[in-house]
Amino acid sequence: MKEISLLPDGRRRVAIESVSPQIDCGRFPIKRVVGEAVVVEANVFADGHDQVACQVLYLREGDKEWQSSPMKRIDAGQDVHVDLLIGAELIEGAARRAKGEEADLLRKSARRVREEKATAGTGPWRSAQDRGTPSSASYTYR
Repeated sequence: MKEISLLPDGRRRVAIESVSPQIDCGRFPIKRVVGEAVVVEANVFADGHDQVACQVLYLREGDKEWQSSPMKRIDAGQDVHVDLLIGAELIEGAARRAKGEEADLLRKSARRVREEKATAGTGPWRSAQDRGTPSSASYTYR
């Protein structure tokens, strides 16, 4: 498991709050019946402008190693329109530097991202949106 980096003065750069479900502030693991869905939520914050990503770690009965799965802002119902606009601008910048078919493909992709912003999270750009997270976000894993 990756360690959380500390600043020179000992402060942590990332804060994870409001984790649910939890038992006694995380002292004990939650348990569920086989096949029962578990929704895990957390508020994750970081200083600066670095991208924030979050993963849920879980251990099934009988597993010897922890498993991980990314937590998604879209599943948490968060507005990702700004993220899509930023992504479209980055793609358009790449299109200006590209030539020929590559430039055309990039321009078409940027248009699709801009159109997708009206229905965020329902189309082919879903996974791309999750890479452009702001420095403060809530995440949900289903």
